Amino acid sequence: MDSSDALQLAKDKYGLKQGKDWATGYHFTLDSIDGKPILTVFGNDGDNRFTRISFNAQNGDVVSAIHKLPYGGGLIFKGIGTDNLTKKGWRLRGVSLETTI
Repeated sequence: MDSSDALQLAKDKYGLKQGKDWATGYHFTLDSIDGKPILTVFGNDGDNRFTRISFNAQNGDVVSAIHKLPYGGGLIFKGIGTDNLTKKGWRLRGVSLETTI
């Protein structure tokens, strides 16, 4: 199978869509795991979550299919002109740093 076959299977079976924001479009990797060629397609699922679907490139079998779930928090930098910090799945955790002399 090639990347276009893997992409079509990922779209048909898992509803894979193009990535937006930081990873625009579809992305692919080709690896060898335990001597088997593994072709992986990256994109977004129907809820816009980062998704990775891996296929055995010899026979087209799905090896794994996962998507990233938003959990916890992290750091978000709010710069000038960025008024909207609310996106589906985002949380904001405050961080304060102090120095003592």
